[in-house]
Amino acid sequence: MVSNQKHIINLLEKNNYYYDWLFEKIRPYISSKDILEVGSGSGYISKKMLLEGLCVTSTDKNTLIDESRLKDLNFLQLDISSKKDVKNIAKKKKYGTIICLNVLEHIDDDSLALSNLLEMLKSGGVLILQLPHYKCMYNGIDKGLGHYRRYNKKSLISLLKGQSVKMLVNRSINFISIFPWFLYGTLFGKDRLKQFYFTSFNKLIKISDFIDKLFFNRVGLSLIVVLRKD
Repeated sequence: MVSNQKHIINLLEKNNYYYDWLFEKIRPYISSKDILEVGSGSGYISKKMLLEGLCVTSTDKNTLIDESRLKDLNFLQLDISSKKDVKNIAKKKKYGTIICLNVLEHIDDDSLALSNLLEMLKSGGVLILQLPHYKCMYNGIDKGLGHYRRYNKKSLISLLKGQSVKMLVNRSINFISIFPWFLYGTLFGKDRLKQFYFTSFNKLIKISDFIDKLFFNRVGLSLIVVLRKD
């Protein structure tokens, strides 16, 4: 599963418009200069925030971060499902913004992971999540990436139950990727997307934004969820 994640990261790195596009989606919700990115992957988004003058701490369970970026970033190895790891960080510092993109679906106990994220967040701070949308879209690609689940409105509400948070944003993005995800993962039973998909996505980003707005950001392969800690 880690090798498949590296495969996807490498393809995204070659076609880094995806990361630029994704950063544009979350940038308006970054509410502080002290940021913790959980599951930073290659470190591309952390580096973008660093170049904007933000104070960023990057974390990941697996050290997939690019070595050329590692020297510039404050990197910590963190297992978000480990209370011990989280307490060690929370004792030293709590953050005004935590960014966690495509991570919770990789964790068996996502409720525990969410509680751990909130433990590292300041009161009034913002947690920005990206989650895979539509439980019915769960297929071989998800399995290949090590996903335990995808999310819908009901499962998201269930996940947030009992947490001291207010949902500020819940919007869908990336409508155009629904078809290739279904085609490759469900109909063809594949466990990964081809490079052609990522190359095509770069060319269709502007169309993707238009279609997302056309559907009022209610239909898309991913969810952007922003929570504020009470």
